[in-house]
Amino acid sequence: MKINGDQLGQTLKKTQPAIILIAGSEPLLVQEAFDAALAYAKAQGFTDREIFDVGTGFDWSAFSYGAQAPSLFSDKRILDIRLSSLKIGDAGSKAFRAYVEKPSPDNLLIVTTPKLDGNAQKSKWVVELEKAGLLVTVWPVDRARLPGWIATRLKAAGLPHSPKISNYIAAQTEGNLLAAKQHIEKIVLLKTDIPMDERTMAQAITASNHYSVFDLVSSALSGDAVRAIRIVRTLQAEKAEATLALWAICSELRIAEYLLAHDGQKPFAQLCRDKGVWQKRQDDLARFIKRQKVKSVRSQLQTAARIDKMIKGTSDGNVWETLESLVLKMSAPQGAMNYV
Repeated sequence: MKINGDQLGQTLKKTQPAIILIAGSEPLLVQEAFDAALAYAKAQGFTDREIFDVGTGFDWSAFSYGAQAPSLFSDKRILDIRLSSLKIGDAGSKAFRAYVEKPSPDNLLIVTTPKLDGNAQKSKWVVELEKAGLLVTVWPVDRARLPGWIATRLKAAGLPHSPKISNYIAAQTEGNLLAAKQHIEKIVLLKTDIPMDERTMAQAITASNHYSVFDLVSSALSGDAVRAIRIVRTLQAEKAEATLALWAICSELRIAEYLLAHDGQKPFAQLCRDKGVWQKRQDDLARFIKRQKVKSVRSQLQTAARIDKMIKGTSDGNVWETLESLVLKMSAPQGAMNYV
């Protein structure tokens, strides 16, 4: 039987499957589905557990033998199969199909896999496992559904769950379900006998945001202006050192200036190596220089120099407001007159 992840809890109250196959790409939701399956198993008396982490070169005979061997500690046992890839080969497919043909009533098979694509859903081993038990498909929560998902979690935690609060948390966590869950958990810990309102919840959420200057640089280089400005304001609210943020920005701007000035003279990767740019940062810089010209980057460096004077007290101006302006120039789309 095939069900969605949010149906698992209710389904397990009505049925007693011998096999549970959980598939999905969202780690948090897959883990929660697995936890629900594990709780069901323990309630049914399956107290012993044998874990099989299936990776490259896995010996499927170990699973087949383990499934047939008696448990050392309990009459009932969980066989916990964790697939890192859907490519399990003929040996894996045969092992699963053989298990389905002669399942032991003393075993509960729980299999977790990455998201099943169309071809994988039609594979023999998936079809056989689904026929013999439950196929739990865990769908990611898209942006439109995220506030509702958050509201459900808030309600379950006994917290206010107005659309305003849910949308606020959704915006702050940028679609990261784990971050949203952690925000809610922190609010629960801060909860007192005094009812929490939207203001106190917003304060708790803001307090749990800990961006780094490197998050700021990455967002600006990649062109995500909304996130970059949010990080600037969060750093300001947390009383971060503006000097550190400016240093990180200037470092990347100087590298970008070099890359643009030497464009075409060497391959991009070689130019990055010449400047000691880490692989992780190369993609961000590549996106940045596609939107920029040497003139615009030099203008941004001049703005950075003005901010440095403001920090040192040798020039008038608001440091953080000017920093926001600089970040907006860096994040501007291709063709924008961001050198003005």
